[in-house]
Amino acid sequence: MVVRSRVAGSRVSGTCTPEFPSSRSGSKSGSKSGSARVLVASLGLALLASAPGCGGGGSSEHIERPVVRWFSPNLSPINFATSALTQNPTESDGFLLTNSADPSLAQLEWRDNATGLKVPANSPNSTSYGPFGRLVIYFHESTILDPQSVLSNDPADPLDHAALLVTKYTPGVGNTVLEIGEIQVSATRIVLTPRAYTAQGLGNLPGPLPNGQYTIRLSSNVTSTEGDPLFPAPVFHTITIGIDAIAPLVVNTTPGDQQIGVGAGVPPPAPPTGVGAGEIADVRTNIFGPTSPDIICEFNEQIRATSVNENNFQVLKAGQGGFQLPVSPGFPKLKSEVDNDTLPSNGHEVVWRPDVVSGGLPFQSSIQVTIVGSDGGANGSPVEDLSGNDLEASYVFTFFTVAPPDVPQNPFPEYSIWWSAIDRVGALDVVNQPGLADQFFGQVFPLGVPRNVIPQYTDTVSTNQNIPGFTPTEIVYDQRTSAGLCHSYIYVMSSESSQVVIINTRTSLPVALINTPSPGGLAGQFSPDGANVLAVTNSSANTVTFFDFGNITPGTAFLNGPIFIQRVLPTGNTPAAITISDSSGGLTVADWNRDGGNTNGPSTPLVMWVERTDGAIVPYNLGAAAESKRINLGANAAPTDVVMTPCFGLNPILFAAIAQAGEGSGLGKVTYYVAGPGCTTGTQTPGRPDDIVGNLPGFDGPSGLDETLSPGAFNVFFVVAESGGQANRVTTLGLQTGANNLPRVLNTFTAVGANPTSVCHRAAWLNPCIGVAFDGFNDCFHDTTPSCHYNGAEQDAVVLQLIDGAETVAQRLYICASGASQITVVNMLNGNRDFYSPIPIQGLRRVSAPATQ
Repeated sequence: MVVRSRVAGSRVSGTCTPEFPSSRSGSKSGSKSGSARVLVASLGLALLASAPGCGGGGSSEHIERPVVRWFSPNLSPINFATSALTQNPTESDGFLLTNSADPSLAQLEWRDNATGLKVPANSPNSTSYGPFGRLVIYFHESTILDPQSVLSNDPADPLDHAALLVTKYTPGVGNTVLEIGEIQVSATRIVLTPRAYTAQGLGNLPGPLPNGQYTIRLSSNVTSTEGDPLFPAPVFHTITIGIDAIAPLVVNTTPGDQQIGVGAGVPPPAPPTGVGAGEIADVRTNIFGPTSPDIICEFNEQIRATSVNENNFQVLKAGQGGFQLPVSPGFPKLKSEVDNDTLPSNGHEVVWRPDVVSGGLPFQSSIQVTIVGSDGGANGSPVEDLSGNDLEASYVFTFFTVAPPDVPQNPFPEYSIWWSAIDRVGALDVVNQPGLADQFFGQVFPLGVPRNVIPQYTDTVSTNQNIPGFTPTEIVYDQRTSAGLCHSYIYVMSSESSQVVIINTRTSLPVALINTPSPGGLAGQFSPDGANVLAVTNSSANTVTFFDFGNITPGTAFLNGPIFIQRVLPTGNTPAAITISDSSGGLTVADWNRDGGNTNGPSTPLVMWVERTDGAIVPYNLGAAAESKRINLGANAAPTDVVMTPCFGLNPILFAAIAQAGEGSGLGKVTYYVAGPGCTTGTQTPGRPDDIVGNLPGFDGPSGLDETLSPGAFNVFFVVAESGGQANRVTTLGLQTGANNLPRVLNTFTAVGANPTSVCHRAAWLNPCIGVAFDGFNDCFHDTTPSCHYNGAEQDAVVLQLIDGAETVAQRLYICASGASQITVVNMLNGNRDFYSPIPIQGLRRVSAPATQ
């Protein structure tokens, strides 16, 4: 069916021909469909409502998005298969006779020599004029164009110029829109007949179009019947009727002249091959906006590639004289060369790309771009078109880049507590390093430097606005930290988005996203001599996934290596909290920010996780093909958390504590487990049973656990936060006197805020540059690595003064009181509140620290 209308001398056609493999229902939304139907209905013609321009039943076949593949008269060929770039001007005559190299694209029209009327091929007294008087745009054969996407609401000018624009350039006048008399849209082509031809009437042969330069421009407004836009877009084509004596012109630039807020700086590099780095570029763009863009100059016709060079495309920073900004190797160049394809740019666009190695475009700067023209002969080799016509006058435009982003400068990992709220994560500076730096430079605080403050911007970059679906819960530190880095990574679990987010601890910036189904718990072992794995329980998939982090350097701005899935292990129902033993390498740099003492883990890391639905605890030797055993915790166990100590003692022993919520007030338990010989699982002796050794009842809603083992000091092994209906308290646990390996309550503190859900403690290492380390030697690392600076002030020598005074091991507990939206800081020996406690944080849900499991 062909629907034609004659309105003010125009004809519009929407064609359903055998080119359509099937009819489709549905169309692109918007007002144009209704307006086009009114236009047709006013002429007494029928148009089926099931599809724009077409009728019939629907089909489930997918329609490919539109892709332009040819023009008639044909485009200038650019041959990328050869070493030379071949460019020739596209010239035609006034009848627009095709010079297509593809015979299948030529459609011959036979017309009577006397009347000019179209007649069957090879009729008497007839001549084949070919597809004259028409501009044809050919699309990929698997698409079906939506006619309404190229039609306007104006009956006098039915072509939507935002989608498809045809212009004629006249020297001294400029570009004027070419009036189109007939539009035919079929499945895979658009045929445009200039009004000069249709106005002649059937009794007269059309006269030629006047000499000049005609340009076709298609945008992404051109769509298929499924609404998919033209891609790539925009697409250009230029035809010259007669001899091309027209100089090229700049018609558009990106960025535009006087545009403000243009991106600057270096875009994220391509992520390494592996798991988890797929979306970080989008995340950073969400936070700071675009980084340095390509500068694109659009011309009214094809530009000769040999005239595109650094001399003719000059990009300067205002105030730097003739100094040009560094450009990426090989640029500037035609966009056709960038895309390695003649279409869509077809030589109309030139790309200047800032050099990434040099930092991209400078921040907060005025950038001036000059496209060099002849300027009356002053420039001997200006930009020129395919016919050798020079750009007559140099074109100059200016734009302005954004200011540098406000990036947090968080405290070093050893001196910070990390917390999560319902929609973001942030750091707490336990020693207030900005204040220390201020004091170092003479700004003395009358009452001493305040501590436990939130650094500026720390909770504004890793949020659910910047990371869609981000609802952070558990946080795990990567403890590979040194004075040379002064920062590391944290790994944050987000169950709603089924991701683990990697965040730089110094800047709070997300570095990568790891997709993993319904994470229910996190644990990691990280050190230069450790396993360097992150273990994630997948509650919906009933699996534990082990990620290999051994190929990345923590603390860098972007991942510098791949993250591989080491193993996916099947579990019971609803695995949740998980823990992993410390590394076995002794007191390395990475172990200083763990709890102090000659403690480490087994040579084969021990992993334990809880299964909520099954009420079980499962020990597992890392790397084994299956779990070691499954320990049932009894009816209504409802395990919520699990942590473990390092190996300690002459005959090494390792404890684990499991919190069980119970089904009523006071019915919760804390259960102790003792590992097998060598602090592993799979073998047993009476003293190392690899099993549960005892329960301690009477807890009300035990939630989060922390391991605080300090051998020989305080005898505090674990801390549990109780968040039940009758109790809001934190309890410290040790061992019963005279009862081997059984749990005992040491102290209970109630002034901790409503609904404490988790608890952590700061790192307990003694700075080896101040005193003798736990192994009896002074391991000061200033001898081989640079010290850490914060706001220009060296921190290592003074920061310990504010941690816990003369203490050599951690005493302060940081308690997440989620019901009170505060972090409460108490001394774990006597319950005394810190002077700066509580610290209000809206929506608080968890706390974590380097020493915390």
